[in-house]
Amino acid sequence: MRTRFPFRRIVDVFLQIPAAVPGSLFGLAFSLAATRLKIHSSAVLIVIAITVGFLPFSYRILSSNLSQIRTTLDDGAATLGANRFRTLKEIILPLVFGGVFKAFLYDFVRGVGTMSAVIFLMSFSTPLASVKILNLADEGFWGKAAALALILTVITFSVLIVGRAILFFLENPKIKEK
Repeated sequence: MRTRFPFRRIVDVFLQIPAAVPGSLFGLAFSLAATRLKIHSSAVLIVIAITVGFLPFSYRILSSNLSQIRTTLDDGAATLGANRFRTLKEIILPLVFGGVFKAFLYDFVRGVGTMSAVIFLMSFSTPLASVKILNLADEGFWGKAAALALILTVITFSVLIVGRAILFFLENPKIKEK
């Protein structure tokens, strides 16, 4: 945010990807990665998945916080002889600590809420696609699990495209008149 890092925009895009990927595909990817890395702790996987899943929101909170800090503070610290690390440690981090804490609270509350909602809404008579994907993957039918996850992904992106088109036409009334 505060430097001229050459791949800054690419990093920005990659940090936003978890917000665009459906949870079932996300979970399937984590399951495959955990299998390859031989991670067998469900608790660790759940924490990592929720953390990565809410990363884009935390990133935006922190980006907003950092954009409010003027770069003249960096310049002033450099003029007084502070290097980048010292400027980060003594000026920037104390100013963004509140944002870091807010991002943590947001992720924690949303993560607990997400887990609670899934647990209480799921019943044995309701076939949820994500549970079906998990069962297929657990039985070794990775192709079928991936196909179902792809269908959910296509549905999600289709709804997003239709929603964006509707918003575009609502925000541009002149186009409707033509």
